Amino acid sequence: SSVRGYPKTACFFESRLWIGGTKGKTQSLFGSKTGAFFDFDIDDGDDDEGIFATISSRNLNEIIDVFPGRNLQIFTSGAEFSVSAKPITPSSIDLSPQTSHGSSYIEVQDVSGATMFIDRNGKTLHGFTYSFNEDSYITTDKSVLSSNLIRQPVDMALLTGTQSEDANWLFIVNSDGGAAVLNTLRSQ
Repeated sequence: SSVRGYPKTACFFESRLWIGGTKGKTQSLFGSKTGAFFDFDIDDGDDDEGIFATISSRNLNEIIDVFPGRNLQIFTSGAEFSVSAKPITPSSIDLSPQTSHGSSYIEVQDVSGATMFIDRNGKTLHGFTYSFNEDSYITTDKSVLSSNLIRQPVDMALLTGTQSEDANWLFIVNSDGGAAVLNTLRSQ
Protein backbone atom coordinates (compact mmCIF):
# COMPACT_ATOMS: atom_id res chain seq x y z
CA SER A 1 0.00 0.00 0.00
CA SER A 2 1.04 3.63 -0.18
CA VAL A 3 1.30 3.68 3.63
CA ARG A 4 3.43 0.57 4.15
CA GLY A 5 5.20 0.78 0.83
CA TYR A 6 5.13 -1.22 -2.37
CA PRO A 7 7.47 -4.16 -2.93
CA LYS A 8 10.77 -3.42 -4.64
CA THR A 9 10.98 -6.75 -6.41
CA ALA A 10 8.99 -9.94 -6.96
CA CYS A 11 9.32 -13.32 -8.64
CA PHE A 12 7.66 -16.73 -8.77
CA PHE A 13 9.57 -19.70 -7.33
CA GLU A 14 8.33 -23.13 -6.18
CA SER A 15 4.64 -22.23 -6.63
CA ARG A 16 4.94 -19.13 -4.44
CA LEU A 17 5.05 -15.41 -5.16
CA TRP A 18 8.14 -13.96 -3.46
CA ILE A 19 8.30 -10.27 -2.60
CA GLY A 20 11.51 -8.64 -1.47
CA GLY A 21 11.76 -5.41 0.47
CA THR A 22 9.12 -2.80 1.21
CA LYS A 23 9.32 0.75 2.52
CA GLY A 24 9.08 -0.35 6.14
CA LYS A 25 10.74 -3.78 5.82
CA THR A 26 13.72 -3.24 3.51
CA GLN A 27 15.49 -6.43 4.66
CA SER A 28 12.43 -8.70 4.64
CA LEU A 29 11.30 -11.40 2.25
CA PHE A 30 7.64 -12.43 1.93
CA GLY A 31 6.49 -15.72 0.38
CA SER A 32 2.85 -16.40 -0.47
CA LYS A 33 0.99 -19.56 0.41
CA THR A 34 1.73 -22.39 -2.00
CA GLY A 35 -0.44 -21.95 -5.10
CA ALA A 36 -2.22 -18.89 -3.65
CA PHE A 37 -0.14 -16.02 -5.01
CA PHE A 38 -2.00 -13.21 -3.23
CA ASP A 39 -2.37 -14.89 0.17
CA PHE A 40 0.51 -14.07 2.52
CA ASP A 41 -1.22 -15.08 5.77
CA ILE A 42 1.02 -16.69 8.35
CA ASP A 43 -1.20 -18.90 10.47
CA ASP A 44 0.14 -22.05 12.15
CA GLY A 45 3.43 -22.37 10.24
CA ASP A 46 2.29 -25.31 8.11
CA ASP A 47 4.50 -26.14 5.12
CA ASP A 48 2.12 -24.58 2.57
CA GLU A 49 1.49 -21.33 4.47
CA GLY A 50 2.93 -17.87 3.93
CA ILE A 51 6.54 -17.10 4.80
CA PHE A 52 8.06 -13.98 6.35
CA ALA A 53 11.84 -13.83 6.84
CA THR A 54 14.24 -11.01 7.59
CA ILE A 55 17.93 -10.98 6.69
CA SER A 56 19.88 -10.82 9.92
CA SER A 57 23.49 -9.81 9.48
CA ARG A 58 26.08 -7.37 10.72
CA ASN A 59 25.19 -4.78 8.05
CA LEU A 60 21.94 -3.35 6.74
CA ASN A 61 21.15 -5.39 3.64
CA GLU A 62 18.38 -3.65 1.75
CA ILE A 63 16.87 -6.08 -0.77
CA ILE A 64 17.48 -4.95 -4.35
CA ASP A 65 16.29 -7.97 -6.37
CA VAL A 66 14.96 -11.50 -5.87
CA PHE A 67 15.76 -13.99 -8.65
CA PRO A 68 14.44 -17.54 -9.25
CA GLY A 69 17.58 -19.39 -10.33
CA ARG A 70 18.93 -22.76 -9.20
CA ASN A 71 17.87 -21.59 -5.73
CA LEU A 72 16.00 -18.49 -4.69
CA GLN A 73 18.66 -15.77 -4.94
CA ILE A 74 18.44 -12.50 -3.00
CA PHE A 75 20.58 -9.56 -4.07
CA THR A 76 20.98 -6.83 -1.46
CA SER A 77 22.88 -3.58 -1.05
CA GLY A 78 25.54 -5.32 1.05
CA ALA A 79 25.72 -9.00 0.00
CA GLU A 80 24.22 -11.80 -2.05
CA PHE A 81 22.14 -14.55 -0.41
CA SER A 82 20.46 -17.79 -1.41
CA VAL A 83 17.80 -20.03 0.05
CA SER A 84 19.00 -23.60 -0.43
CA ALA A 85 16.16 -25.51 1.28
CA LYS A 86 14.07 -27.67 -1.07
CA PRO A 87 11.18 -27.15 -0.71
CA ILE A 88 11.14 -23.81 1.05
CA THR A 89 8.76 -23.88 4.01
CA PRO A 90 8.21 -21.58 7.01
CA SER A 91 10.30 -23.93 9.16
CA SER A 92 13.10 -24.60 6.63
CA ILE A 93 13.83 -21.14 5.22
CA ASP A 94 17.47 -20.17 5.70
CA LEU A 95 18.85 -17.02 4.08
CA SER A 96 22.51 -17.97 3.64
CA PRO A 97 25.08 -15.32 2.70
CA GLN A 98 27.09 -16.30 -0.38
CA THR A 99 29.24 -13.34 -1.47
CA SER A 100 29.60 -9.79 -0.18
CA HIS A 101 29.83 -7.48 -3.17
CA GLY A 102 26.42 -5.83 -2.83
CA SER A 103 24.22 -4.88 -5.76
CA SER A 104 23.34 -1.66 -7.56
CA TYR A 105 19.67 -0.78 -7.98
CA ILE A 106 19.44 -2.58 -11.30
CA GLU A 107 17.48 -5.73 -12.13
CA VAL A 108 19.76 -8.78 -12.43
CA GLN A 109 19.89 -10.79 -15.66
CA ASP A 110 20.32 -14.52 -16.29
CA VAL A 111 22.95 -15.37 -18.90
CA SER A 112 23.15 -19.12 -19.50
CA GLY A 113 22.76 -20.02 -15.83
CA ALA A 114 24.92 -17.20 -14.45
CA THR A 115 23.05 -14.38 -12.76
CA MET A 116 24.68 -11.13 -13.84
CA PHE A 117 24.62 -8.10 -11.54
CA ILE A 118 26.38 -4.76 -11.16
CA ASP A 119 28.12 -4.31 -7.80
CA ARG A 120 27.12 -1.62 -5.31
CA ASN A 121 29.94 0.68 -6.49
CA GLY A 122 28.49 0.72 -10.02
CA LYS A 123 31.79 -0.24 -11.65
CA THR A 124 31.92 -4.02 -11.96
CA LEU A 125 29.78 -6.65 -13.67
CA HIS A 126 29.71 -9.93 -11.73
CA GLY A 127 28.50 -13.41 -12.68
CA PHE A 128 26.84 -15.22 -9.75
CA THR A 129 27.11 -19.00 -10.28
CA TYR A 130 26.87 -22.13 -8.17
CA SER A 131 30.16 -23.95 -7.53
CA PHE A 132 29.95 -27.64 -6.66
CA ASN A 133 33.53 -27.52 -5.33
CA GLU A 134 32.64 -24.75 -2.87
CA ASP A 135 29.06 -25.98 -2.28
CA SER A 136 27.96 -22.36 -2.52
CA TYR A 137 27.60 -19.53 -4.98
CA ILE A 138 30.68 -17.67 -6.18
CA THR A 139 31.13 -14.54 -8.26
CA THR A 140 33.41 -13.93 -11.19
CA ASP A 141 34.34 -10.46 -12.43
CA LYS A 142 33.08 -10.30 -16.02
CA SER A 143 34.38 -6.79 -16.65
CA VAL A 144 37.94 -7.16 -15.36
CA LEU A 145 39.49 -6.15 -18.70
CA SER A 146 36.97 -3.42 -19.47
CA SER A 147 35.83 -1.94 -16.16
CA ASN A 148 36.31 1.57 -17.58
CA LEU A 149 33.23 0.95 -19.78
CA ILE A 150 30.91 0.56 -16.78
CA ARG A 151 30.12 3.93 -15.20
CA GLN A 152 27.25 3.98 -12.68
CA PRO A 153 24.73 2.01 -14.81
CA VAL A 154 21.03 2.84 -14.70
CA ASP A 155 19.70 -0.16 -16.62
CA MET A 156 20.69 -3.55 -17.99
CA ALA A 157 18.94 -5.74 -20.58
CA LEU A 158 19.66 -9.08 -22.24
CA LEU A 159 19.25 -10.22 -25.83
CA THR A 160 19.61 -14.01 -25.87
CA GLY A 161 21.15 -16.04 -28.66
CA THR A 162 19.15 -17.13 -31.68
CA GLN A 163 19.37 -19.90 -34.25
CA SER A 164 21.78 -17.84 -36.35
CA GLU A 165 23.75 -16.26 -33.46
CA ASP A 166 24.89 -18.34 -30.46
CA ALA A 167 26.11 -15.46 -28.32
CA ASN A 168 24.12 -13.57 -25.71
CA TRP A 169 24.27 -9.77 -25.72
CA LEU A 170 24.08 -7.94 -22.39
CA PHE A 171 23.46 -4.20 -22.79
CA ILE A 172 24.43 -1.88 -19.93
CA VAL A 173 23.23 1.74 -20.03
CA ASN A 174 25.45 4.13 -18.04
CA SER A 175 24.25 7.22 -16.19
CA ASP A 176 26.23 9.49 -18.54
CA GLY A 177 24.27 8.20 -21.56
CA GLY A 178 27.00 5.84 -22.75
CA ALA A 179 26.58 2.11 -23.02
CA ALA A 180 28.59 -1.07 -22.74
CA VAL A 181 27.83 -4.36 -24.49
CA LEU A 182 28.94 -7.76 -23.28
CA ASN A 183 28.93 -10.43 -25.97
CA THR A 184 29.23 -13.79 -24.30
CA LEU A 185 29.20 -17.49 -24.83
CA ARG A 186 29.41 -18.69 -21.24
CA SER A 187 31.13 -21.95 -22.18
CA GLN A 188 34.02 -19.97 -23.72
